[in-house]
Amino acid sequence: MEMRLRAVAALALGMLLVCLTLGASPAHAASEDFVEACSNGIAVPDPEDNAGLVQDCATLLSIRDTLGGELDWHADTPIQEWYGVTITSAGVTYLELLGDVLAGTIPPELGALAALERLVLDGNGLTGPIPPELGSLGQLRVLWLMANFLTGSIPPELGNLSQLRMLALGGNFLTGSIPPELAQLAGLEDMFLGNNDLTGPIPPELGALAALENLWLDGNDLTGPIPPELGALRRLDELRLAGNSFTGPIPPQLGALAALETLELGENDLTGLIPPELGTLRRLEELELSGNNFTG
Repeated sequence: MEMRLRAVAALALGMLLVCLTLGASPAHAASEDFVEACSNGIAVPDPEDNAGLVQDCATLLSIRDTLGGELDWHADTPIQEWYGVTITSAGVTYLELLGDVLAGTIPPELGALAALERLVLDGNGLTGPIPPELGSLGQLRVLWLMANFLTGSIPPELGNLSQLRMLALGGNFLTGSIPPELAQLAGLEDMFLGNNDLTGPIPPELGALAALENLWLDGNDLTGPIPPELGALRRLDELRLAGNSFTGPIPPQLGALAALETLELGENDLTGLIPPELGTLRRLEELELSGNNFTG
């Protein structure tokens, strides 16, 4: 028993040193009590050989009450049986908690789940801001926070998510501008930011997202012209910009979007002529231009 306690204490100390070495704030590191609970051999098998998984287990226990739902996460149950949690030996890879399971705020401690690939918190009652700490999730491929009550601005730190393929933040109450840092997400395929309260222009830098297939910015308060740089998004299937306050003409460069199937520009303040280049969009199935001020 004494050797067992020493092993647990050594493991907890090691976890704390790792967090401090990486620059993690002590407030964001899982407490020694939770590390000890996850080292009981039940929550995580062979805890001495699965230090990363022990740390993730402790992190989830530390935020369980913050999430404000009825999560049945306990150290006397194997972590692979916890609701919404998928693991590998490296740690928690999927955290998928959908449909009125959660309330409260998104804990910044989630940024400590170094192996996380999917974070899906869709359709809950989450409030408050998106923590910038989520920008530390270097393996994250899917960030899906749609249909909550999130407020504040989109953290520019999300531009650090180099593996991200889907960014889904629609259906919240997010404000502020679209961070140009999102253009750093070179592999991004889907950007869903519609139905928020975003303001300002579309960053022209988004035209560099060569892998992008869906760009949904509809139902915001965005202003300014539609950047001609969006014409470089040659893989784009859907471009939804309706229900904003965009001005100026439709860029003829949009006629280069050969893969485009849906183009929604309705209910803006666009002016000028409808460019004939749109007639070259052979795959286009849906074109919505009503509620503007076109001439000719």
